[in-house]
Amino acid sequence: MITLAKKADLASTKKLIATLPQKMAVLKSIEVLRARYKDRTGGYTRILSLAIAPAIGANMVQIELV
Repeated sequence: MITLAKKADLASTKKLIATLPQKMAVLKSIEVLRARYKDRTGGYTRILSLAIAPAIGANMVQIELV
């Protein structure tokens, strides 16, 4: 999604509109995230392992934008 927002051409914008459910999410990705990650070529997220959920035994993680 961030790579599409960085391009900001018509085709990329249409893909964002088709994928993201809200108009404000599309606008934020184009305006805010594009400016934040303009110099970064990839690796926009960091995944941190937190713990194992006791009820279901699944790993819990935290995903954050770098």
